[in-house]
Amino acid sequence: LTLAGKKALQPLPDDAPAEAKAELQAHLRSINRVPEKPEGYGIKRPDDVPAEAWNDEFGARAAAIMHKHNLSPQAAQELIGLQAESAKTAVKQAQDFTTKFYADELSKIQQYAQQNNVTFEQAKEQAERAARMVGFDTKHPDFMTADVFKAFAKFSAMVGEHKIVTGDAPEGRHGDER
Repeated sequence: LTLAGKKALQPLPDDAPAEAKAELQAHLRSINRVPEKPEGYGIKRPDDVPAEAWNDEFGARAAAIMHKHNLSPQAAQELIGLQAESAKTAVKQAQDFTTKFYADELSKIQQYAQQNNVTFEQAKEQAERAARMVGFDTKHPDFMTADVFKAFAKFSAMVGEHKIVTGDAPEGRHGDER
């Protein structure tokens, strides 16, 4: 079987008349079963891709380009599937990085506690107390980074209860006695 319209599939010269270009475009759209509008590709976020990893604007722009170049719906879906797989991989890599980062930070914090002859729980209590003093949310992810944690723990040691000025004179002294 030969293609009866082989000539219709030949590229047109750059100076071809607009009618010929439009006719070729219509023919290609018919052959490739291109939807009438870019929205006809039905590009949407797959259920297994997190919303924060999907860009609807990218999908709309990609559909416009696919439509402009007469891409078949099957090819469009394969490309969108490739994008979805890429998004899922990026999310997994980010999660793996975050897990490793915080595990490394925890190890540094534990080393800090050990070097200062306190348990992790004691160091955490000190750091949390100092953080609360200055209004820092101890649930914030930055709190469990080694540098931030150590800064709060050191601050707590500097202004610990025994060093806080209360206005009470030491025992045996009153007012301005010298």
